Amino acid sequence: MPKEISLRAAVALSGWVALAATLLPGGSPARWIPVLLFVCFGPGLALLHPQPEGLRPGARLEAFALAAPLSLSLGVLTATSLFLVGGFTVTAFLLPLAGFATVVAALPGLPLPAATRGAAGRARVPGPPVLSRSAADGTAGRAEPGAAGGDG
Repeated sequence: MPKEISLRAAVALSGWVALAATLLPGGSPARWIPVLLFVCFGPGLALLHPQPEGLRPGARLEAFALAAPLSLSLGVLTATSLFLVGGFTVTAFLLPLAGFATVVAALPGLPLPAATRGAAGRARVPGPPVLSRSAADGTAGRAEPGAAGGDG
């Protein structure tokens, strides 16, 4: 349980770390790397990763794969809204995203299909083989009489 709380706290604080990094000098990697990582993954991980029972290995991969598109979508919506009202700045862009990630990290994560199906991390049980109609009839690979290319 403490691991889940520390993960939620890290996701919640990642936006504020990115916002604080904007105070560093202009071209410094210490400024743009935290901002880039947060904008690409922070809000999406806040939405998906804090699952009440943890994540299986397959569901962890699914959460990470879905975090980037969700984060970037939220970033585009935020940036577009700010551009439309004429108030886009890096601070004005990161502030709502950081607030969103903080609030959402305190809530349970969205259910993931692999986690809810139970498919992630479990081996599939093989069933009986399913034969196609032609294989069941015994006509697989046989040419029809009168077909093109036949003796006809």
